[in-house]
Amino acid sequence: MAESLNFGVDPKLAALLGSSYNSTEKAIKELVDNAWDADAEEVLITLPDQMSSDPIVVSDDGAGMTVQELRNDYLKVARDRRTVKGDRTKTKNRKVRGRKGIGKFAGLMVAERMRLITKARGVQAELLFERESMAQAKSDFERVQIPLNELECAPDEHGTTIVLNDLNRKLTHPSPEKLRGILLLDYGRTPDFKILVNGLETTLKDIPGELFENTETLPEVGEVALSFTISEEKLKAGESGIVIKIDGKAYWGTLLLRSRRSRGRSERAFETRLWGD
Repeated sequence: MAESLNFGVDPKLAALLGSSYNSTEKAIKELVDNAWDADAEEVLITLPDQMSSDPIVVSDDGAGMTVQELRNDYLKVARDRRTVKGDRTKTKNRKVRGRKGIGKFAGLMVAERMRLITKARGVQAELLFERESMAQAKSDFERVQIPLNELECAPDEHGTTIVLNDLNRKLTHPSPEKLRGILLLDYGRTPDFKILVNGLETTLKDIPGELFENTETLPEVGEVALSFTISEEKLKAGESGIVIKIDGKAYWGTLLLRSRRSRGRSERAFETRLWGD
């Protein structure tokens, strides 16, 4: 069945279309945040090769959305879900990460066309967003027609896929290594959220620095695996730390090592950050 949906009007959409990200990787990270908020356990990201016209694809196995949820929630631009559904996700009780109602359209900052395919409760719904038609509407967004197609799918299928076509050539071509590094800062220590970029899972090896790995057997404890990266690159608060996992459950805190180096009569403090499991 084919029909059209419309935006819930909000002046913040005009500001969104007039803004931009300084990197494609940061825009993709916004889409991963939405997968987290949908209680996904796995996100698959496919980046095109250099000089390729292939799209960027971000697919997750989260809850997906019904047509009613698309109409009443997704297209209500700039409405913060925290004010309606709270700041925790429904199933996994995660802290909501998505930007306040506009991060879901981050794909339009790096591509001319964004196709959303979502499955929930036996229905697959597809929406197509075109940046040019939205930009031409200026502030009259309620008249923009968003094509919607509905198909049947298996009742147990769920999740959302975002396909970004006609990438912004003003931005640097997306780098798998850079993207994994950005995603690892927020999600590298999350036990139930796996992210794969071009088939490779984000790991500690994506953090710049020196990687150490070791396995020991401790009395009355058993086998203990240790892996961490030492980096002198300055990170934001909360980005450094050590994760301790017991029977798959993660417990973590931050370990910050400080040292001092002398330069003539002056001393300069520097910070060494540890990342690890």
